[in-house]
Amino acid sequence: MHIDHFSGNIFGGKLHGSAIVDLADGFRYKAGFLLEGLSLTQLCERIEPIKGYISGKVDGTATFKGSGAGLSQLIGKADFWTYSTTEEKTTISREFLHKVGGPSLKMYLGDRNFDRGIMSLYLQNGFVIFRELEISNRNFIGMKDLDMKVAPLNNRIAIDHLMWSIIEAAYRAKKK
Repeated sequence: MHIDHFSGNIFGGKLHGSAIVDLADGFRYKAGFLLEGLSLTQLCERIEPIKGYISGKVDGTATFKGSGAGLSQLIGKADFWTYSTTEEKTTISREFLHKVGGPSLKMYLGDRNFDRGIMSLYLQNGFVIFRELEISNRNFIGMKDLDMKVAPLNNRIAIDHLMWSIIEAAYRAKKK
């Protein structure tokens, strides 16, 4: 079955894609997505534990393929990047900075703007493996005054654990 095009609204943005599903020899699939203008503000507003943590718009692309019903056979890659608009600036909250940076970022007294937010990842053997994950800012004289990164290819999370965490966070938000 070929799905030439599908699209939908997602957190103030648009998701476009296409997919192929092959049922002739088991269950195999391939899909590709294009994300345009997702609002990080709207995303965070829907998940209570991260409400207000980060804002900005996100674009990105993702492709993956797999076989069977489980996530362990899923492979692929995705790239996402942030940008600022007149309606939504790229900002990271003080609370989020303190959570990810710990004592080393206590000197930041308020929310911070950032000019680079990127996430590149691979899906392989049931894991999301971060190739690049960075939130940084260069000030008006060209020096980085904010720089949060993960070590390339050394940070990963099991896909099923990630999905369960998202579901649990959404459930807790609905209960409140």
